[in-house]
Amino acid sequence: MSWFPYADALSEDLSVFGHDGSPRYLVLPDSPVAAPVRRAVADAGFQLEPVSIEADSELQMTLYRVEAAVP
Repeated sequence: MSWFPYADALSEDLSVFGHDGSPRYLVLPDSPVAAPVRRAVADAGFQLEPVSIEADSELQMTLYRVEAAVP
């Protein structure tokens, strides 16, 4: 588990370590507050794929697998 203080820090981390072959996951709220993080992931050349899990719908959070974007 890793914490990032702001969206650009995640983008930098993905740019350096994102292609090392280890799986990466990200949990984001289902709200506009996640928009800067989504943009940072895309700017680093990655995409978010929702992972299907059973969860309490009241949490309003989604688990994503971070994958290299398809050119």
